[in-house]
Amino acid sequence: MLINLYFNKENIALYSKAALGFSNQIKHSSSYDDKNNGMSFAFQVSVIGIDFGIPLVRGFIEGGYGSQGIIQAGLKVCL
Repeated sequence: MLINLYFNKENIALYSKAALGFSNQIKHSSSYDDKNNGMSFAFQVSVIGIDFGIPLVRGFIEGGYGSQGIIQAGLKVCL
């Protein structure tokens, strides 16, 4: 994963990132002949991301494109 920090302070950070990898897909269906399982190429490019909060609990929101979607948001706990 490549991460480029544009701005980094104690309570807020602005960044972009890119990642490459593989995804294991297992699909369940009623058709016995369905062969959609297996490994596939995965990528994510987040053009802009904002990380904010206190050192223990931080929120984030990212905009980009790839295997994880176009918009991601969430919380993370840093132990």
